[in-house]
Amino acid sequence: MYEFILALHIIAVLVAFGPVFSYPVGLRAARAAGPAALATFHRGQVLLVRYGAFAALVVLVAGIYMALDRFSLGDPWISATFLILIVLMGLYGAVLGPTERRAAELATAGADGGRPSPEYDAAAKRLSLVMTMASVLVAVAIILMTVKPGA
Repeated sequence: MYEFILALHIIAVLVAFGPVFSYPVGLRAARAAGPAALATFHRGQVLLVRYGAFAALVVLVAGIYMALDRFSLGDPWISATFLILIVLMGLYGAVLGPTERRAAELATAGADGGRPSPEYDAAAKRLSLVMTMASVLVAVAIILMTVKPGA
């Protein structure tokens, strides 16, 4: 059962957090294609955040199961990874979802000659920063879960 839960956990990590690594490429391609493509990109990201939030819950439940089965929730590498997951879930709910929806609206509103508005640029900059932070947090969590320092 442990191996099945581990596989489910890994799949959920890919669904929940894989998009943070491809975000810069998608944003660059959409920006080059114009405001309509930007709006479509951000609407797609809204869906990915929604699915990612559910997948993050699966990551949490599967992680708790595995920690209780083979390790201890008190192990520092497990506690740190759970903290990272909680921060990521907060970023998804409080920042990414709402800001992606707003960016989708702003991408075509006020676009001047095919160029998005300054408000859009500010939202896109905020999203890029949060996605960069998220990718670093995901990478740290993967390292902790792989190396298991102190285990």
